Amino acid sequence: MDAVVYQSGNGWQRDRYAFMAEYLAQRGVRQFGRSRNGTAYRHLLAESAAIHNFLGDTRILHAVRRRFASHKAGDLVRTLTNTTASTPFCFNLFVPLQLDLELASDLVSHWLAKRVCVAHVEIEFTPNRCDVAGFGLQEDESLGDQSGSTGTDADVAVFYGDAVGTRGVILIETKYIEAGFSTCTSYRNKPRVRSVCDAGDFYERLVRPHLALPPASPDCGYVRFANWALTNKSALFDAAAVASAPGCPFRGSAQQIWRNLLLAERVAAARGLDELHFWVLAPVQNTYLWQEGTVEVELAVRELLTRRGRESFRRLELQRDFTDPLGAIARTEHAEWLAKVVERYVPVPTAVAF
Repeated sequence: MDAVVYQSGNGWQRDRYAFMAEYLAQRGVRQFGRSRNGTAYRHLLAESAAIHNFLGDTRILHAVRRRFASHKAGDLVRTLTNTTASTPFCFNLFVPLQLDLELASDLVSHWLAKRVCVAHVEIEFTPNRCDVAGFGLQEDESLGDQSGSTGTDADVAVFYGDAVGTRGVILIETKYIEAGFSTCTSYRNKPRVRSVCDAGDFYERLVRPHLALPPASPDCGYVRFANWALTNKSALFDAAAVASAPGCPFRGSAQQIWRNLLLAERVAAARGLDELHFWVLAPVQNTYLWQEGTVEVELAVRELLTRRGRESFRRLELQRDFTDPLGAIARTEHAEWLAKVVERYVPVPTAVAF
């Protein structure tokens, strides 16, 4: 059977499947990858054609292969073959910045509204696995949840300093077509405990009794790690607002943001840094990412943060905060890469609502 355009998902996802099918057709791709059920879809590449997933840039493809060869970084086949996946999106945006720290410094200076010098851009950042000169580890920077291929990581970590000696880190999560963030596995996989998670006394029943001595198999899986203890002493989270929420605020999409904000705080503490940030970079057209039922995810998270936390958490838009400023500051040698990023990832404005 001939390859077909994938039709499932929300409006934004269907638009991207159709766009990527046409994108590959314009590049002469005629052999396509198959889903797990054996169907050939026109947004999936054969592994032999993986270069098309990386803007035709061998530097990016080689960076992907090197990273996966020496590091946990997710699903390699999906990264090589799925044109709508967020991992190739991340590598396509950040490998050129990783290779040109002067350009990275210009962009991050724009983001921070002050002049900084980027020392290192780490793609697929894993706690305790990143050595950066001048940003050395002094203690464990994980949330205590690293085990094999699991644990809280970040898509990108940017380490920087400024002229007065201030050092900082930005953790970035890149999202492309996802309809939401990662959610709580305990809530999803343990039906018997959901009513407690949904209740106003969730903290007193699920968390507080186990902070000192977690049981081997707690109802709240995050009791096994450092998440709740770190939340209680966090300068980013208002611990009282979290504990008094009408149900655990981290059972849905806020869960991933919670973990990444805590990770940014741990990385800064473990490396003796002065500033920390956690930002989410996504196309503005993907409104589904930030909507969970009737809940506006960003606003719900901000209600749980201190002033410092609100200053550290930011929502970046692909065009407004990435391609547009780079268009103003990038040098001639970056023009082709940036044009390809815009062509592939920045939708042409239409009157159609996604």
